[in-house]
Amino acid sequence: MTAQAGTPDGAPTSSEGVSRRHALGLLGSAGAGAAGIPLLGTGTAQAAPLGAPAFHLTADSAGAPPVQGLHLTFGADPRTQMTVSWITDRPVNRPVVHYGTLEHGFGSSAAARTVSYVDGTSSRTVHVHHASLNRLTPGTEYVYLATHAGATPDSGTFRTAPHGRIPLTFTSFGDQSAPQVTWAADGTVALDANSTPATKDIVTGVEQIAPLFHLLNGDLCYANLDVDRVRTWNNFFTNNTRSARFRPWMLAAGNHEIEKGNGPRCRTPLWLRGVHRRPRPARR
Repeated sequence: MTAQAGTPDGAPTSSEGVSRRHALGLLGSAGAGAAGIPLLGTGTAQAAPLGAPAFHLTADSAGAPPVQGLHLTFGADPRTQMTVSWITDRPVNRPVVHYGTLEHGFGSSAAARTVSYVDGTSSRTVHVHHASLNRLTPGTEYVYLATHAGATPDSGTFRTAPHGRIPLTFTSFGDQSAPQVTWAADGTVALDANSTPATKDIVTGVEQIAPLFHLLNGDLCYANLDVDRVRTWNNFFTNNTRSARFRPWMLAAGNHEIEKGNGPRCRTPLWLRGVHRRPRPARR
């Protein structure tokens, strides 16, 4: 990426934010960077040890991990609130989202809060960053950049829900899985039994319809059946960010999100436990 605004952590260089020209330029270059991240890597497939890293992404020049799996979810009020989220394989400093409209540029920013969980199978830690955008205008197109210190920003657009009774379009399906090969417990390479080309095709189909939002109705990527659960989740987000950075993907947990060792009451990964609400206490 050649166009980058402001300081190394992505903050604008002035209180006026990024100009409209810079907004268009950053959207064109940062978004292209995300498309270049391979789902499965390159070269000949070979068996990997069970303790291998979940994904191998090249760090930026400053050594920071890249923004990975950028995606959107509505806030409590879909007319005025949106949450921008991304994942990294290690801790980062100053995660932030800059946002605005093409008419006014990136005049606003929201610091992201980071949550993490330790996968019960591999003992690897996953870091998830959530930035809540509030006081948005209903029925309005927004542009945004997500970044953290030393990382090239990644970008997307979204539209807030309309105010009042207005027709809208949404899409919905479940049991998606993730496009990948996998390693069996004995270290041999095999096709993932739950993966088909449709896991990519349906993302393209959502974008052809261009709904206001998408509902994903459980059994998201079947990571609980894989030897490397963290890798499967990363492939899931890398595949779906082609759509989920442009419109909210609202997710529900299914039985295949019950993952051994990831919590006493709700064993799903922490990012799925709810960005806006804490899990309810278990009934006695």
